[in-house]
Formats: sequence, C-alpha cells, structure tokens
Amino acid sequence: YNNSSLYLINADGSGLKTLTNVPGSDYEPAWAPDGKRIAFTSLRDGKREIYVFNLESGAVARLTTATGDVQENSQPRWSPLGNQIVYVAKRFNAYQIWVMSDTGEGNLQVVRSGQELWDYGPLWAPDGQTILFNQRNPPPATARPWLLRIRYEDRETTDPIRLSDLPRPAEDIEFSPDGLWLVYEGVDNNGNRDIYIMTVTGGNRTRLTDDPRVDFDPAWRPRQ
Repeated sequence: YNNSSLYLINADGSGLKTLTNVPGSDYEPAWAPDGKRIAFTSLRDGKREIYVFNLESGAVARLTTATGDVQENSQPRWSPLGNQIVYVAKRFNAYQIWVMSDTGEGNLQVVRSGQELWDYGPLWAPDGQTILFNQRNPPPATARPWLLRIRYEDRETTDPIRLSDLPRPAEDIEFSPDGLWLVYEGVDNNGNRDIYIMTVTGGNRTRLTDDPRVDFDPAWRPRQ
C-alpha cells in the first residue's frame, strides 16, 4: 500500500474522484451505514492508525493513537448502527480485536486470545450483536486460519466460538445484504486463493473464481 490513496468511483467505472492525497498510505476503506463517512487505515502520521473521512465536508478525523503497549491500529469495520467501529490493535506484538465509538472513544478489547494467537479481520454481523473474525498462529506457523464468532454483549463472560465445521481458510468475509450468505477468500487443495460464497451456516459452498492468480477482497453490491 505504499503511497496509496482513497478513491470514489461509480459502479459502472465512471466518475473517478480522489478522496485523499496525503503523503503516506491510505487503505482499508469501510463505508459507514449512513453513507456519509468512510473509516480507513493510514500511515500518514508514521504509524498505522484509523481515521474517518467525511464525504460531505471533506474533513479527516483521526480516531486512534498508538501509545504505550499499543503499537498500531488497523482494519476498521462499522457496526450496523454506525455508532461503533470494531478494529485490530497490535498490542504486545499480538493482534487483538477491539471496539471503539465512531468518535474514537471508549476503546474496549473484545477478544482475549493471549500472545500465542493472532486475531484479525473483524466484521459485524447484520444483527448488530455478533462479531466474526479470523484467528491464526503467528508466523512461522503455516496452519490455515480459523473463523470465530462472539456476541459483543458476552465479551467479558464467554470465549469466542471457533467455527471448526466451516472450510479453512475463510478470510476477508462479507455478509450479503440480507444476512444469509457470506462471500470470502478461500484456498483450494492446490493452494490457489479464489472467491467463494456459502450460507452463514456453512452450506452450499460455491467457488466463484478460478483464476490461477490470487483473488481477494470480495464485496457485495448493496441491496437495490
């Protein structure tokens, strides 16, 4: 993502517009449910931090600051109500799942997996109650990552549930607008990374792409 910026473009490829053009790197954009804000990760201030771009005013606000035992923050995703953001904090050299308000306040750790596991790729379910995320052993381990879920309200009393009956890996997941399907990155037996869909219960797994190169970052079209 060296020297990357954020752009806005119509679904048909027209109307390309630059949103950010600050030295550094802006990436991992995530639309707020209100369609008026975009959360993103940036290196503009030297470390990975999370910012919000206001499409109406063009203003950019920084939401996180890596200090003390927190080394960086990234991968922001909005709650369905748009009042919270789940994200990844690198703390004590381990990646953890945290939540904050949409103004960068009230930071709370959601999952406590210890130093031997990395948690990343968080996503709010459409019900606004459940958070899905990936977990893996840190390098040089080569085991494929797991997919886990946890109810936000149960974060202090219940461990996350590992969805061990689902295919591995299932990364960069996205819920369909109706909340019944997941699109994600998967890997076949030959190690080729492609795009798959399946129901939220893991059924009807279907491979969508078979290009020999890496396919990644799938996204659903909004409901019309």
